[in-house]
Amino acid sequence: MHEKASLHHRLMATGSHPVNVVKVFLCGDPSAGKTTIKNTLKKMSVVSKIRGLLAGPHGDDEDGNNEYERTPGIDVSRQTVEGAGSFLFWDCAGQVEYSVTHGMFMGSTQSIFVLMYDLLELLHGNMSTTKFWLPFIKATRELDSLPKVILVATHADKIQDTRSGSQAAKKLLAQSKDMFSSSLDIDQELILLDARDKTSSGIEQLKTSLKRRREEIIGKEKLPKLCDKMLKMMKPWREEAVPVIDWYEYLKRVKDVYEGMDEDTLQCATAYLHNMGDVYWAKCEGKPDQLILNTQWFMSEIIGMAFAGDEFAGQLKTLLPNQSFYSLPELREFFTEKMDTTQLLALLNHMDLVHETEDGRFLLPGKLPLHGKEVTWNAREAYAVKGVRMECAEEIDIFNPSVFPCVQKKMLDERKGSTIVSRTAVKCTLDLVDIFVQLGKHKEAISVAVMCQDENSMNAAHASLEQTIELIEDELQEKSAGTSLQKCYISHAALRKSENLETVWGFTAQSLVAAEEGDGLVRKDASTRPEDIAEILFQGYDVSILIKLGPKCRYEWLPVDAAKRCFSRLDAIHKWREDYRSVARLLGIPDFQMSQILDQSKSDRQSVTCGLIKEWCKKKEKKMTIGMLRTMVSRLSLEDNVDALQAIDDVIETCPGKNTVEETEETFDFGISDYLMTWRRVLKRNWSILVADVDPSNLTSRLLYLPLEDCKLLENTESRDVRQRMENVKLLLLFLLQRDEEDWPADLVAGLQETDQDPLAQTLQEEYQTIVIEEWQNMEERENRRLSTMEYEASEFLDAAATQ
Repeated sequence: MHEKASLHHRLMATGSHPVNVVKVFLCGDPSAGKTTIKNTLKKMSVVSKIRGLLAGPHGDDEDGNNEYERTPGIDVSRQTVEGAGSFLFWDCAGQVEYSVTHGMFMGSTQSIFVLMYDLLELLHGNMSTTKFWLPFIKATRELDSLPKVILVATHADKIQDTRSGSQAAKKLLAQSKDMFSSSLDIDQELILLDARDKTSSGIEQLKTSLKRRREEIIGKEKLPKLCDKMLKMMKPWREEAVPVIDWYEYLKRVKDVYEGMDEDTLQCATAYLHNMGDVYWAKCEGKPDQLILNTQWFMSEIIGMAFAGDEFAGQLKTLLPNQSFYSLPELREFFTEKMDTTQLLALLNHMDLVHETEDGRFLLPGKLPLHGKEVTWNAREAYAVKGVRMECAEEIDIFNPSVFPCVQKKMLDERKGSTIVSRTAVKCTLDLVDIFVQLGKHKEAISVAVMCQDENSMNAAHASLEQTIELIEDELQEKSAGTSLQKCYISHAALRKSENLETVWGFTAQSLVAAEEGDGLVRKDASTRPEDIAEILFQGYDVSILIKLGPKCRYEWLPVDAAKRCFSRLDAIHKWREDYRSVARLLGIPDFQMSQILDQSKSDRQSVTCGLIKEWCKKKEKKMTIGMLRTMVSRLSLEDNVDALQAIDDVIETCPGKNTVEETEETFDFGISDYLMTWRRVLKRNWSILVADVDPSNLTSRLLYLPLEDCKLLENTESRDVRQRMENVKLLLLFLLQRDEEDWPADLVAGLQETDQDPLAQTLQEEYQTIVIEEWQNMEERENRRLSTMEYEASEFLDAAATQ
């Protein structure tokens, strides 16, 4: 939009003058009377008026009969309407096949749209004309414009009860103005007419409305003088047999007339004429751009002939049949009288209207059979399946009909694999990834679904989904800017059981974010099973939740590469046990359960650290967020696992609104205080101080939550009597609480200074006293047993270690 404003300003700097001819698009279904009313509005000479009076109010056509002829494509004609002024009428064919190309030319701001509907059909409850055409006009508008629309009810002469007809038309007008109040400027005039009756009051009302709307446009719009000069200069070029030239020939011709014309200025002026629909500029990558200088010729002689349906049989000399693929000889035979077939196919290709297959056949998405081979979707056996639905945010919206054929064509160009296409769907298969795109029945949605057959294809499936969504969004932004758009993520359950994406349902991004902030589940309604959003999105690949919530989302949303980088460091065996075993102790998972999780993780080829975190989440009925994971990793103080923490920090720094990673840490209760964490860590670094006082199998191991395996770090000391060992334990605890601080590292001192306020430390002291009393009472019995079962196993282990 900014580029267009800058372009307009630059052209206006060359000078301008008021617009004197206003473009009028005649829109509506077939047989609505568009061509008839255009002929009726012609300013007639005196002779024509006399002939008209002799012929009667309905008159005849130029051949003296009233036979109806359909308009192929768009018929463009300049004419003066008596009492209203000069207009350029664009008579748009009402057949659905032409809607694909109509949208390429309907975005002009200096235009009036006359939408004609059959009053008889309206009285029978059929409102399909306005339900399609009003949203169509809205879709093609620029976001800062309100297209001017005049509603006209035709065939009023066929209505016996004129009062009921008038009431129905009045109600439709009021409803349309209300529904499209913010997007279309619908004329307030209630117009009912017989399109053939030159003298009817309805015709006079239409003339009045056209005049008023024309004056609104010429009072505001200015035509750059340079563009006006170029249109006059191109007039003889437009009359050539094939008014299509490439950019370099165009530049040469212009410079022959205007020697001082630079290419940048010419591009600005040509872009303006393209936006106005006076020329069509097909930009081609890697090849010279093509310019259609006569859009009337192109829309009637090329598009009109190529896309004509069976209803034109008898009226047109030949028809191009609807079929999936065409051979070059078939197209050459049809277009041979129009222009060089190779040049034409190249032009249509650049306009995204034709695709050439690898085997040299040609596919025209707009000419695919309406009821051809159905393209279905079946994901019941797939390893993973995800989907996104791009849909209109408002009920009054549709997508510009030219969007989906262009999407089909570009998908066929970009994806080299087996492909199946129909008028409303396309399915591509490449390696182990299938991608399926389907247009909604009423052009209100485009659904995209992908599935893959193994875990190794997940990244490719996600990339295919993102690329296709980006392609659709680009086409919608370019061709359907006036459509209000929203993105929904399709239910995983619906994708699994559906063969037609028309029947699936989805969830908005806002609902998924809200679910992640809660229990991670979304529901369509009370009757459907809740779904984890991890099944709906590519967890580990899709970053939408991470971008919205940052470190407050679950740790599973870490990108796959970052997660591997983090957990591979925690899974690695470390000499001080500062690895997954430290994670297990920190999370309060006992050794026997840790061993089970380790075995299961090896079997599943998954991270044991992830297994431990999942067990903690299950036990605590909580979720582990990325912020909590960072807190946990930082508390472990893994000296050679700094990369694990850095992997998390690198992800957090990409989240909006987070300037420093320190802001993202979350406090949560692991079950062990920071002081005791410090205590344990320093104790393990200072075993040399304790070797003389602590037996490998004494109660210190139990008191400090240290498993027996840690005893391999101790020298194999001789067994002592139980009483002496108990005294040593007691002295050890007092020693740790009262020892001169100068002999201990600063982080241990910080922990010891606060142990009186540490509830867990106090609990340990109480447990210690209870243990001492119990052990003291059973001392005699223990003296008869030199070693308990625990002591024996520890001694055996240490003896074996010493021998090695």
